Amino acid sequence: MADGTMSTSPPNTSDSQEPATAEQILEVYKRMPRISTSRFGRNKDKSPLYLQAVAALRAVADKERTSDLVFAEVYAPLWEVGFARAYGLTKTTKSACLRKLFGKRCGSAGHRYASKFPDSEGFPCHPPGCDHPSLWYKDGKPYAFVYHPYGLRTDEIIELGKLCERLDLNVEIDAVSWHYPGKTISVTLTHKLSRENDRSANA
Repeated sequence: MADGTMSTSPPNTSDSQEPATAEQILEVYKRMPRISTSRFGRNKDKSPLYLQAVAALRAVADKERTSDLVFAEVYAPLWEVGFARAYGLTKTTKSACLRKLFGKRCGSAGHRYASKFPDSEGFPCHPPGCDHPSLWYKDGKPYAFVYHPYGLRTDEIIELGKLCERLDLNVEIDAVSWHYPGKTISVTLTHKLSRENDRSANA
């Protein structure tokens, strides 16, 4: 550059030029103080493609503040497909209602306070803290209710535990969430017996 400073933008890798070498990318990587050290392995063990992706994502973060969207756009479909394949599931396009896990008809899943109005037997449409829900089928039957909150409060966690205990449900809370990777968590509810049978079959 004319002023003698070095740009921290990723090397130009358009079709009109040769792809940047690992050394060039690493040099740019090192000159970014906030990411000069990594918690995810040694730089010398990383491929040129890896380092180039990190540099490109940092450039987006610095200029557009949308690096989280870039990450989410890549990983959302990968994680959702991975979840479906891992358990042999298919997502229904119909309304997601927790009651359907028990063979019951949906009552008010579209209502914003669906979790507050359980039916006469105590089955709510939505569990505590529910946001962005989906219902997944296995072998033609409801198998898992999944939702993706941006977080869970103490009271919601307590109520969720009580609900699972009362309805004999298994709950798994995971950082792998495909609604908005990096911003949400996933909460998966299944019948305890269903998951135990799956584990036995895969043992």
